[in-house]
Amino acid sequence: MMKWKNTLSVAPLLVAGTLFPQDAQASFSPEFIGYVNLGYIYTDSDERNNGSGRVIEPVATEGGFGHFRTGNEFNWYEIGLRDQIYDDGVTQVEAGWLLGNNTEDWSTIATQALYVAATGMFDSMPEARLWAGRRVDIKNELYQMDLKLWYNHFYSIGIDDLPLGDYTLDVAWAFPDGIWSQPKQDGGDVKISPFLIDIRAKQVKLASFLPELTFGLNYIFSHQNDVSPADYEVADSGLLLSLVNTHYWSHGENQFLLQFGTDALASAMKDGWGAVAEPHYFGLEHKGTSISAFYQGVTWFNDKARLEWSLGFEDLKLDNQYGKQWGAIALQPHYAWTDVHSTLFQFGYDQAQAQAFDRTNGTFKATIAQQMQPEVGVWSRPIFRVAASYVEQSHQWTDVDWNYGNPIPPQALIGGKTDEIVFGFTMEAWW
Repeated sequence: MMKWKNTLSVAPLLVAGTLFPQDAQASFSPEFIGYVNLGYIYTDSDERNNGSGRVIEPVATEGGFGHFRTGNEFNWYEIGLRDQIYDDGVTQVEAGWLLGNNTEDWSTIATQALYVAATGMFDSMPEARLWAGRRVDIKNELYQMDLKLWYNHFYSIGIDDLPLGDYTLDVAWAFPDGIWSQPKQDGGDVKISPFLIDIRAKQVKLASFLPELTFGLNYIFSHQNDVSPADYEVADSGLLLSLVNTHYWSHGENQFLLQFGTDALASAMKDGWGAVAEPHYFGLEHKGTSISAFYQGVTWFNDKARLEWSLGFEDLKLDNQYGKQWGAIALQPHYAWTDVHSTLFQFGYDQAQAQAFDRTNGTFKATIAQQMQPEVGVWSRPIFRVAASYVEQSHQWTDVDWNYGNPIPPQALIGGKTDEIVFGFTMEAWW
């Protein structure tokens, strides 16, 4: 999870009902919603965290994306309210509010979601959902690596489930934060604030014998075309094209995501370890292209044994040679001894190779975990887990550090390898 630095007022949720006629308001009985991941992880390494013995950041590959999460998770809370604030039998309106924080530091409490959404607003399209605000709407994720993909977590206004022939359309106009202040031609600097268009066509069948697909187009730009940075080849626009196939069958499911990005949206719209604070590169020296492919799924062999897998690949080529090529694989066999007790293994390897020179960083992680859940299932929660991992890492280059808009380029290092034992416990729940 990431920490978002946005202030919040509870007022929109508490007073939203006053916007609608009293005789059509739903009774104010908000649903308490939330998520918690509590974890304390330790290591025998004298090098990590100044030799304190505790792991305070995910064990991950420098220059890579995400981290192998089993036995490698940390404290995070999300707590909020959700309620139907209007219902006249035709139109329904829902409001939601969610706070999140890093439990190591309560000062980082921040808005995760704040939105109002309505269905039944259009006579000809009663299922269309009009919404505005910020949502936690995760549809694509490499779960084993805690890496969200094609993720619009920006403040936006949009309409979901617009009927368009045999398929449906989600459209949104998003308002990403500007990242860095850039110098202007006439002196001074400005923090450029872009717009992002998000279009997703769902349930598309190109032929009767082909599976249903989702196609996506994202475009980021600024209406302030006259604000041009001096002496910087910054990305002032970007395109991201996406294709998704989700397949369900009698023994499991799998999902494939293919993406092509340019400039400010090359390698963008991710949320996880290794991604930038705002998941775009508008205003940074980020001219280039990316090709990405992600594949994951689960296969049930019987009611006790299953195998989960994740594959990821991305080739980011930038004009300034700050790009990289990243690949990852994770396998997670699981066996349930009883309805509540199970054993889990995770084997993961990922590596990131610098574009500028022949250097590769990598992580191998093998984990065994004992866990307890209310029932057998991938998503059964709460889950209580103790885990131990063997980790090998190589560190041969440093990833680019944007350093408030003035990038510190990748640097080649003398190859170094480390190994360690990582162990601890985690508890995860949502409601």
